[in-house]
Amino acid sequence: MKPKTKRAQRAQPDVRTSEPNKGRANAAKLKAITKLQPDFVEIAHGNRSGYDTFDLRVGAATYRAITFGIRTTEAIADVTAERNGVHYVQRQFLKNYIGNVRLVPNGNALQELTVMELNQRNDYNVVQFGPVTSGFAFPGEFAYENDMYTDAFALGTANFRSLRLELKRKDAFDETIMEVVVMPWASDEVRYTGFTYKTERLNTSFAGAGKHTYTNLPIDDDIKDIWIKGEGISHVKLEIDGDVIIDCDQFQWESFLIEKRKNPTSLAGEWFIDVHAERMPRSIAALDRPVERKRNARATLTLTTTQATTPVEFLLTTSDLYGAIR
Repeated sequence: MKPKTKRAQRAQPDVRTSEPNKGRANAAKLKAITKLQPDFVEIAHGNRSGYDTFDLRVGAATYRAITFGIRTTEAIADVTAERNGVHYVQRQFLKNYIGNVRLVPNGNALQELTVMELNQRNDYNVVQFGPVTSGFAFPGEFAYENDMYTDAFALGTANFRSLRLELKRKDAFDETIMEVVVMPWASDEVRYTGFTYKTERLNTSFAGAGKHTYTNLPIDDDIKDIWIKGEGISHVKLEIDGDVIIDCDQFQWESFLIEKRKNPTSLAGEWFIDVHAERMPRSIAALDRPVERKRNARATLTLTTTQATTPVEFLLTTSDLYGAIR
């Protein structure tokens, strides 16, 4: 009879990551100069069911950023800025006149945020559009340390049938003196959509103070960041397939982000779990392989709350090749 041997302990799993292929990223370098010209906006539809809607050029257009502002025909005290007789609403007041902003290729929303969220996200990433302008940045040139990724996330449109920017007006928007102005930053290069971002919202509520577990994060797409929008959340733990990524309080997490040259103070006390914070486009890989499905792999968030009732919204951003995103 063979002597009994101690069963080997299963090694703790490593978190799988996903990032742009280096060769593909290098091939995505833009060679043409970036242009700022209104001709990239082909049709301005004006007000459609409360949305200002703009059709952007597709095909021979690759976008580094799509910016917008509100131009006015007269000054508004403490609200507008003036330069050589031209008046614009200052960036911090755009949220008073515009609600949601949607970026919609091929009829399906790719990113949708409020103007306030868009400004907060840009400020967090230290993306500066100046005193009167907000917008969507395709941020290789802003967010990543390695020059290889400078253009990897620029929005190519050769495979798009359409690209639309939609901005929801608020009641305070005065169309007698205000107009939305869109100014893309783009090159004339013909390029297919490569790596990009998609936003998704999930909502829940936790009863009672203490620890609460949330396991409904989508696992079919690569996770770039999780914006946890709720009050009184003192501690967050994130596990991916049993491996702990984050287990800390907010001061500890923000110190990490600040060292990575991010600006978490823009988030007004909300948690922003940024997998790309280390300035490399490494996402948490989707847990959709057959072997992971078989053992019921999952993403688990454990939140410690301090209030009797805590409504929470998760604003999730996934990152992958455009054709691979759900």
